[in-house]
Amino acid sequence: MNKVAKVIILGSAVSLLSTACATKDYVQQQLKPVKEKVQELDKRLTKVENELANLKKDVKANKDKIASLEKEHKAIKEKLDQLENATKHAYGRAEVANRKADKNAEDIRMLEDEIKKLSENVQRAIEKGLRK
Repeated sequence: MNKVAKVIILGSAVSLLSTACATKDYVQQQLKPVKEKVQELDKRLTKVENELANLKKDVKANKDKIASLEKEHKAIKEKLDQLENATKHAYGRAEVANRKADKNAEDIRMLEDEIKKLSENVQRAIEKGLRK
């Protein structure tokens, strides 16, 4: 009986050991969903990396455009400042010219008044001379 028990125990042990070992096909079947998920995630990661690279390019292009616009803005501001200064200068000159024109107009009125008075005096003198 001892031999029979040993055979039974040995058979059981072999049976347990053979069922506990996974076969290559079984491992492959178990890893297949994991591999598929890894491949899917790898594709998504690659897509995200490409999108990130494109976004970085867009950001750089936008930064360059902003820098260019800032340069243009600065140039336009400088020109506007120059125009403002020229306008102020022209306005000042126009004010001076306007004051001179007003003074000249007043002088002309005064001269016209003098001429009128002289003309009246000459007219009286002529009339007085004609009466005599």
